[in-house]
Amino acid sequence: MVINYRPSGVCQGIASSDFQCKPGSCTQTAAKEYRSAFFWYIVPRLRHIRDLDMLYGDNGLRLARTIYSDSLDVRLEQGYRERYQAKAFRINDSRENRDAMAMLIFKGGAALRSCRRSDL
Repeated sequence: MVINYRPSGVCQGIASSDFQCKPGSCTQTAAKEYRSAFFWYIVPRLRHIRDLDMLYGDNGLRLARTIYSDSLDVRLEQGYRERYQAKAFRINDSRENRDAMAMLIFKGGAALRSCRRSDL
């Protein structure tokens, strides 16, 4: 199992889109590219968090919080919140991962985790 899973091209794509789509001054094309890049960033991250949670439980979630608390992740999360506040997108714009997006915006990346049977 790979502990620190992060496809290299994904980070470059979201960082590039982050630069081109500034809060308050984002063209429609740049906003679309940003949402797409963020989708391809968040999906592997959610999968990785789920895998760590399934394998290691609460210790895996703590590990995930450590892995995804580096400066790039913090900057991307903050940028996502800023664009949401600037109304560059709505949470309901994304059918996939809507709950994760809301959690990321309102509670921060440390709150991301997979749904457990005990949650139901």
